[in-house]
Amino acid sequence: MNQLNSHHLSRSTVFRRHFHEQTFEDRKAYFTRITAAGSLRVDLAFNPEAGRYVGSCVSSL
Repeated sequence: MNQLNSHHLSRSTVFRRHFHEQTFEDRKAYFTRITAAGSLRVDLAFNPEAGRYVGSCVSSL
């Protein structure tokens, strides 16, 4: 997931500082909090062979 953060950091012109300072755990905690409020749905893809999360999908209606 840190690769995604690095990708956004390299591409962003507006939120560069945000991506520089935020870790995957920070982002995960934020989405967990707002998902509990019913605002979003977050699905995480876990690769059991690698023993780690490899992707995510955030959606709203």
